[in-house]
Amino acid sequence: MWLIMAWLNDKILFGYKKVLIILSVILVVALFFVIRGSSWPLISDNMILKLLFYSDNEADHTFYNIAISYVAAYLFYFIQVFYPEYKKTKIAIVQTKADMYNCLRQCKIFVEGWKALLIRDPQNGSITGIQDKVKYYEDPCGNIIQITKDSLNDTKGRILEAYDRIKNHHDFRNSDLELQKLFLDMDFAEQAKEWYVVLLSAELLCSTPNPTIQESYSEDDLAEFQLRILRLAMIYKIEECVCLEETTDKEKIKAYQKRMHDSYRIINENQEYFKNLPKGYGESVRY
Repeated sequence: MWLIMAWLNDKILFGYKKVLIILSVILVVALFFVIRGSSWPLISDNMILKLLFYSDNEADHTFYNIAISYVAAYLFYFIQVFYPEYKKTKIAIVQTKADMYNCLRQCKIFVEGWKALLIRDPQNGSITGIQDKVKYYEDPCGNIIQITKDSLNDTKGRILEAYDRIKNHHDFRNSDLELQKLFLDMDFAEQAKEWYVVLLSAELLCSTPNPTIQESYSEDDLAEFQLRILRLAMIYKIEECVCLEETTDKEKIKAYQKRMHDSYRIINENQEYFKNLPKGYGESVRY
């Protein structure tokens, strides 16, 4: 049984699914005693079948009775617990998928950009400098993302917005506890805020002549953060949102800069229109 538990802990499974797998293993044993203790005739006179499944009608049927009760309890669990939990969690995933995509994507953008801006001492892990330059990343769809220190501040704000919407969503609060713990036990928005403060603090220390202290961060927390967003992406089947690669392709970067320039120009030319849009208009075009 401990081997089964070890295997389950390595899989991305919800609590109710783990319980069902364990109960299903026990069900196999129960079915063996049901067959062995029943009065059904054997399908063959094979000696091995007789040895395994034949029992005298006058023999003790305690295990048979226990097994029959277990099969009934298994069916009760499947109908009353497993299926309702499965349905509620499936609904929660569907209802929060867009927000989760946005949240995980912003988390990935933040953590990749944040790491790229830091210069660390390989000996003690302390931050010895901040790279004051623009980084460009490309997603699987070919979209270019520009990352700077200032853009990270906007990114952490978007993480908070999406995180709060998921956390407060009625269907998500009714989903499997394992899914809720995976998302809520490490507050992504708060963690991004903390790391951004570390970045600002490190920048200040690095600009201070002969500082006697240095800023640092936990590699374990960073690894845990990245593992959680990856596991959530796999559960929601949106792995593409956490795939980013740094790009130095000049043509792609130039095309991106042109699109951004054109966008700002259109906004400036139509400022009056954008100012007077209904308050909730942005929600309908967020994604």
